[in-house]
Amino acid sequence: MNKAKQKHNSKEPSDLQGILRYVSIFNGQKFLIGIDYKCIRKGNFAMITREINLLVSLNIRVMLYFFNDESSVLSLVDIDDELFNQFKSSTLVLSTLTIDDNIQTSTHINDLMAKISGLLEEPSVILLLPKYAPIEFYKSTILHSLLSYQTPNKCIFLGRNECPIVNGERFSNISVNDLNAFISDRRVNDFPEWFLPYASLAVNIIKFGVDRVHIINLNVHNAILSELFDKVGIGVMIHANRYEILRDAVESDVNSLYHLTKNSVKKDTLLNRPIDLIRNSISQYRIYEIDGSIVACICMNYFTKDNAVEIGSVFVQPYYNRRGIGSKLVNYACEEALKDGYKMAFILTVNATKFFIEKCGFSTAKFLDLPSERQISYKNNQRQSYVLSKNLEA
Repeated sequence: MNKAKQKHNSKEPSDLQGILRYVSIFNGQKFLIGIDYKCIRKGNFAMITREINLLVSLNIRVMLYFFNDESSVLSLVDIDDELFNQFKSSTLVLSTLTIDDNIQTSTHINDLMAKISGLLEEPSVILLLPKYAPIEFYKSTILHSLLSYQTPNKCIFLGRNECPIVNGERFSNISVNDLNAFISDRRVNDFPEWFLPYASLAVNIIKFGVDRVHIINLNVHNAILSELFDKVGIGVMIHANRYEILRDAVESDVNSLYHLTKNSVKKDTLLNRPIDLIRNSISQYRIYEIDGSIVACICMNYFTKDNAVEIGSVFVQPYYNRRGIGSKLVNYACEEALKDGYKMAFILTVNATKFFIEKCGFSTAKFLDLPSERQISYKNNQRQSYVLSKNLEA
């Protein structure tokens, strides 16, 4: 593994709070994990079983199966004796259930679901195997029943494909509605060919109430853990709920905002705002939240006499750079200010001029273009910031 990947997959002490939060969230959940049969090898088999064991130790119920994606048709498949014996000799506490997809009676389906329910009462691993021929995901009544009666919180595909790059950026997460829009607008050429069968299946899976579908390259070290316990992840996550939220800040966000920005204050890239100042001006902050954690913020300071608004404290956690989050926040602030009747937005920045001009549509301006009240504080802080402005009515 190269150094870049090692750095990406390593966990810093600052990540531990987030990891523990996920441990609490995942407690008692059900994960349906599929492994690409063609990709399993002795080396990654041992790594995967260790990761699945860790999930079980965290009180997670795991339903496991193997799949094949030949001819763009994803199917549940059987495994050979050698791999099955590897499972039996591993440290996994494993229960095996064979599925006869030729029997579609309600009695047979109910009996199968009852067996699965019984096994899932405790943290466990259930290996699902077809009794005879491979079972196509799209056509199987039994698999539809599994998603309906034992709706997993997550469906995970462990395959051999890297996270796609779309328009120069990692396609790491997308809502099912946005994914549907991509497909319906026939923008399929934006994606690699291998991704489309998975995307279509993910859309159908989420209809059954599954929260999230993950598509992960199993050849990456600690692939499952790096995807599930890191907000950035290494694969693709398709989600049903509001995973990313842009909202107004509230009183309970004060400490998070202070700690979010304090490192940049030390580096002099952001103006110092003591925690009491943040608390007193909390209504001026807008935040960007990913999976319940604040990852970016801005602060809006209104100058009513001048019909102008200052957009300050623009900060995005380094992990989330190059994902358009900063420009989303700035554009949101401009739209909000225009709705409230303001005609001009301005930004003071030390070293982000290029970003605000190229990504957010601002232009260079002069000190005298600032509201008179802001000119005074500009002189007092002596940071020699560049002045940028934007006509909101243009």
